[in-house]
Amino acid sequence: MGAHEGKDSLAGKAFKAKYGNFLTSSNRSSASPIWKGLQWCKETIQASTCCTVGSGFTISAWFDPWIPSIANHKPSPRLNVLQDPALKVRHLMLLNPKRWNIPLLTTLFEQDTVQNILKIHLSQADFEDSATWTPSSSGKHSVKSFYLMDQHNRF
Repeated sequence: MGAHEGKDSLAGKAFKAKYGNFLTSSNRSSASPIWKGLQWCKETIQASTCCTVGSGFTISAWFDPWIPSIANHKPSPRLNVLQDPALKVRHLMLLNPKRWNIPLLTTLFEQDTVQNILKIHLSQADFEDSATWTPSSSGKHSVKSFYLMDQHNRF
């Protein structure tokens, strides 16, 4: 990503400082026209974004989209399981070597969700969690892929 793109760009830092996290923010009447336009696109962006598990420290196990082989990329809880907002994907792992904590997964999630989580490869290196644009084979967002996805969702 270039110096003028993404969350580390001057515009990205300014929007984050003023409005907070894009995916969890709400539309304000006092917001800039650019921010309002981004909010209009948010539903398509949310439906087409999936987190890539690195360290797992920044991904909410319950509320972030992180399971690529599930339609909405979010897990299905077992009945009567408390969905603790502080639970991160990292808490679902065992270390040395890094692997999924299968007994914990089966306690928290429906069986089909567990099977899909087990398909996610865990690297032994702790790289940063990141976001992937699912409509693109490269995982990178482009205006063309967004437009095609948006048109598909409309019709």
